[in-house]
Amino acid sequence: MSNASTWGSRDDPARDPARGPARSGAPASETRGLIARYGDCQALFGLDFALYPGEVVALIGANGAGTSTLLRAIMGLLAVAPDMVLFDGAPVGGQPPHRMVQKGLAMVPEGRRLFTGMSVEDNLRAAIDHAGPAGGAVWSLDRIHALFPILRDKRRTPCRKPVGRPAADGRHRARTAVPAARPAV
Repeated sequence: MSNASTWGSRDDPARDPARGPARSGAPASETRGLIARYGDCQALFGLDFALYPGEVVALIGANGAGTSTLLRAIMGLLAVAPDMVLFDGAPVGGQPPHRMVQKGLAMVPEGRRLFTGMSVEDNLRAAIDHAGPAGGAVWSLDRIHALFPILRDKRRTPCRKPVGRPAADGRHRARTAVPAARPAV
């Protein structure tokens, strides 16, 4: 990810036809010439990336490749110029994370970053209550339970690892459902 890239964009002449037809319309979210730094260390060098409505993208890379840096820059956790990150065509780069969430952007962080003193349902309610106009009118517990039925059964389960249980319990599903409760992208 350290080099400028437009691979896979609508303008890429080397686009792989096996990946499907070229996208139509404007991107829901994109970066243009994104440069991100940690102090004096530059981590991203002019990255162009676009996510179109209805598209699902997996961002995969080795440690140090810049995948987390890209997400942090998009979500406002790193300082970037306003025109380097766009959402629905409007420049949003450098806005604080809470503003990005209000616009409908969310990410599933690594680890177990839920409120561990709360139940699965309490975590979902917190996400819905803070969804803002982009998600609050769209998402409800009923809709989330329709997507993740096991969460209805685990709704009163505390979000902490039960002793002797595998990690992929209701917490993992809640961690996935929390961003689903609020994103436009």
